[in-house]
Amino acid sequence: HRYTNHHLHPSASLSVLVEKLTAAILDLVELYCSTFNANFHTTVQSNRHTAPTQEAGLVTNVLSFSVYAAHRIPITWAASYEGFFLSCSLTHGGAELCAPQHTSKQQVSVYISLYFSSLAPLCLSRLTPEDKRLLWEKRSFCQSESGALPLVLASAPRWEWACLSDIYALLRQWACLNHHDALGLLHATFPDQELRRTAVQWMDSISDPELLDFLPQLVQALKYECYLDSPLVRFLLRRAIGDMRIAHYLFWLLKDTLQDSQFSGRYQHLLAGLLCCVGRGLREEFDRQCWLVTILAKVAQSVRDASPSSRQAILREGLEEVKQFFSVSSSCRLPLNPGMLVKAINIQSCSYFNSNAVPLKLSFQNLDPRGDNINVIFKSGDDLRQDMLTLQIIRIMNKIWIQEGLDMRMVIFRCFSTGRGRGMVEMIPQAETLRKIQGEHGVTGSFKDRPLADWLQKHNPTEDEYEKAVENFIYSCAGCCVATYILGICDRHNDNIMLKTSGHMFHIDFGKFLGHAQMFGNIKRDRAPFVFTSDMAYVINGGDKPSSRFHDFVDLCCEAYNLIRKHAHLFLNLLGLMLSCGIPELSDLDDLKYVYDALRPHESEADATMYFTRYTHILLFQCLTSDSATAACTDLSDNSHCVCPSPQAFVVKVEREGQQGSVLVQRSFEEFYELHSKLRLIFPSSKLPREHYPSLETCICVCVWVCTLSILIENVMLFKLYTVIVDILTTPLCLSQQPLQDGTDPDPYVKLYLLPDPQKTGKRKTKAARRTCNPTYNEMLVYDRIPRGDLQQRVIHLRVLGEGAFWENTLLGEAFIPLKTLTAGQCWADWHQLGTPSTDSTR
Repeated sequence: HRYTNHHLHPSASLSVLVEKLTAAILDLVELYCSTFNANFHTTVQSNRHTAPTQEAGLVTNVLSFSVYAAHRIPITWAASYEGFFLSCSLTHGGAELCAPQHTSKQQVSVYISLYFSSLAPLCLSRLTPEDKRLLWEKRSFCQSESGALPLVLASAPRWEWACLSDIYALLRQWACLNHHDALGLLHATFPDQELRRTAVQWMDSISDPELLDFLPQLVQALKYECYLDSPLVRFLLRRAIGDMRIAHYLFWLLKDTLQDSQFSGRYQHLLAGLLCCVGRGLREEFDRQCWLVTILAKVAQSVRDASPSSRQAILREGLEEVKQFFSVSSSCRLPLNPGMLVKAINIQSCSYFNSNAVPLKLSFQNLDPRGDNINVIFKSGDDLRQDMLTLQIIRIMNKIWIQEGLDMRMVIFRCFSTGRGRGMVEMIPQAETLRKIQGEHGVTGSFKDRPLADWLQKHNPTEDEYEKAVENFIYSCAGCCVATYILGICDRHNDNIMLKTSGHMFHIDFGKFLGHAQMFGNIKRDRAPFVFTSDMAYVINGGDKPSSRFHDFVDLCCEAYNLIRKHAHLFLNLLGLMLSCGIPELSDLDDLKYVYDALRPHESEADATMYFTRYTHILLFQCLTSDSATAACTDLSDNSHCVCPSPQAFVVKVEREGQQGSVLVQRSFEEFYELHSKLRLIFPSSKLPREHYPSLETCICVCVWVCTLSILIENVMLFKLYTVIVDILTTPLCLSQQPLQDGTDPDPYVKLYLLPDPQKTGKRKTKAARRTCNPTYNEMLVYDRIPRGDLQQRVIHLRVLGEGAFWENTLLGEAFIPLKTLTAGQCWADWHQLGTPSTDSTR
């Protein structure tokens, strides 16, 4: 700061400035010493300036403040309590003016934020009665949060005629909402006509391209109108007259909803009104499109019903009718996109896919002589509305990223339902499925790390081309990871993930989403938060070892994730308006809750970054440490762990007497133990060379990984927090030394404590392995947000127990692992001797 004083001598003025600067520096030093564990203190106590005061009656703004962090919490508190929260209240003269406000419970050394005025983007369905009471009571203070209007109106106690004056007054006072927030007022929760008219009025300025993004939701919102002649109906018809693309997509959306038994009559009237408005030329165009779709649906059904050996002949025969169609109609626009104007079909280039629905691969001749052929997939027997919705949400995500200056190199393609059980999907040229790419490396290609990198190298032979393809892969892979995680897209395998020769990766076939995973009995097939395999990590890292490019990939994922989190209310509104569309996996509020939990709108950007970073680091770690075919998948949202049954294998060098050379074979620990047991039975009097492998019966293999989170303000390091990840790999036990009372094999599991822990709040444990003395776990147990000073003093207490009936568990062995020797950012794996337990059982 620059100070000037015209009444003092220059030397006196300089002296005053130095004194003020010295006092300011001492204030900062004193603040630091009183906040952090410093080994020095100021000798001169500066005069701390008091906070400015203001007359309460003159305060016009909402009272708000933030508590950023709590420091110097005693370690005894941290060890005795699971979490902490702050409570604030406002009193005057001993009387409480408002109810105490509480922060959420947090672990130690985490930023704790307390806001009196800001509103988290809650889902309407998650409002409790107390939330509604508070929101309605403080409604006049919420106007600074434009997106809070749907929440406030949903909290209105009554909507009777006598109470509408207060609601309408609030509506008039509220600032004009943007298009995203106005969508929230078109839910079934708000049937009031004045409210819906105002929402449509606020949406009137939306551009045509943005309106196309929200058109499916607006068509569904027509169900919630009390009258056929409504502001929303007039708005859609007016915009359809002004833009052919809106008319085109509105026509097919209305055609698709005619199958709705409850609202088919309303949509028939709306479709008739649209056809009257658009004119004869567009009506004839729609007739041609419907005729073409009918022919294709009949051909697809015939091919599907035919035997595999005769399908190609039946396809050729059926496409002759399509050829006749184009002899009558010189051209036709495809329902998929009005810009796809075709004039003929290339029968020789058409085929079908050998999947359950037997979709057709169709090649149309472009009306533009300079344009390429237009290839599409026509499906009959599959409900494409879910694919259509998923691709719509991904397309909106991509637009948000681009608007924020982040190009994720996403491959955007269209899918459109032309009726229940049929529709079209755009085909992406120069792309192959991962299965086909991996198949070029033989039967075991899916278990190798190099197929994707080699395939990209083949199609991008020069160094610059390959580096560009890898860059495209990193960006598009990060975008796919974020999108599939938020939408809970399941049933992911190498047949529905595709890769372009340019390096762009994308997903297809979205039959399972919002966490509705395919089940094998009671086991979910999809247990990872998103798909990230070892061959993907190989491309990103440029080899089989972690590199700095993976850190860039993680940063990219977190940046893309946080940008979408800022628009959480938009995606909740879009999916909420589709609850009544009839998609089986989007039918109730629990499906919305999945997206709400995935977006974590209640968390700060720093916490969300830490959360998503932990996901990606753990998946990479598992790719690098476990079998390349499968990797254990950890769900951090509820601290439950799902493990793929991938036993550890040992590479053994075998040398035989009388033979030159040696061979390498893979054997599991169970096979070693079986051999050892049989040798003891055959040679009971012989002393077997157990000293060559003592760890195979008395030790546990543990891998410890320490991650660092640096807290900076204006590029100044304040402190570091550490995350300790303990990977329990395998636990060979010697049952001859630890027999159970009934002589059976135990159900062993591993339990951890992070000492000192007198209240046992840091307990973590693996799942029990059933009836085995050689269990393999591959489970990761996480301790996060540990300060550096505490990390040096902590010890991992590891116990191996046998699970018993009535909660009586037998202690089989234990070990202590000090953390003071660990280095952040490095992985440390070792075998630890299991000591003889001091007690026989523990609860």
